[in-house]
Amino acid sequence: MHLVRLLRMCREILTEGVVRVKRPDAAELREIRNGAWSYDRLIEWAKGEDAALEAVYKTSALPREPDRAAIDALCVALTEEGLRTLPMS
Repeated sequence: MHLVRLLRMCREILTEGVVRVKRPDAAELREIRNGAWSYDRLIEWAKGEDAALEAVYKTSALPREPDRAAIDALCVALTEEGLRTLPMS
């Protein structure tokens, strides 16, 4: 179930740029968890999806690397905001 969920989420992130935590396919994922797919079916699907995702990755609009400067600035801003809101003893 988790392998299927993660690969589907990977496709969504690469193609749509969104992370869906509340899964529209939750019922099917529960069925997979409960044995609806055989191990062989799961492995074959995963191999095919992995190959397909390689092609999707090559054409994705997502940047190849994170914007480290933006992440650093966000971390500093969040830390500073947190320090401003701490009660003084």
